[in-house]
Amino acid sequence: MVTSIIRVALLISAVATGLFAGLLWTFAIGVDPMYATLDGPTYARIQQTMIGTIDAGIPPVLILTAVAPLVALVALGVSGRVRTRVFAATLAAFLLWMIFVMAFTVILNVPINNDVLSWDPAAPPAHWAQARDEWDRLNNIRTPIAILSFVLFIVAYALPLPARVEATQPAAMRA
Repeated sequence: MVTSIIRVALLISAVATGLFAGLLWTFAIGVDPMYATLDGPTYARIQQTMIGTIDAGIPPVLILTAVAPLVALVALGVSGRVRTRVFAATLAAFLLWMIFVMAFTVILNVPINNDVLSWDPAAPPAHWAQARDEWDRLNNIRTPIAILSFVLFIVAYALPLPARVEATQPAAMRA
């Protein structure tokens, strides 16, 4: 039962982080370069629509990216699998995700989004291009970290899950 919980939680972790990492990647390689070609009013109108549309579907994905790895880590812990490669990969992916993607997003990117949402699209503020460029720069920092986290969750899922590890078992025998 615990093994099934671990496997399902790791799969959900990989899928959810993959969805968000894919969104960030799409912005980095497609949307942001297109935004660089727009004038202020067009950028403001499109970005406000984009923020409203994407933000409506993101919360369930972000909840899964926070909860599913915790479930996996707790289940790995209670089943005695803390000193395993699966636990290490899961913990690394989770910490990268929470610190360098989630916290980064909330602290740095979301305030820019909130600023953009306050603009009059017909007359964006003088700093509109700087705000756009800063959001893009921040996105280019968090995107590879999100992809790395996604890959680590895939690795954790793909690794063989050892049987319950007893504290008395020699370290060389642990997977």
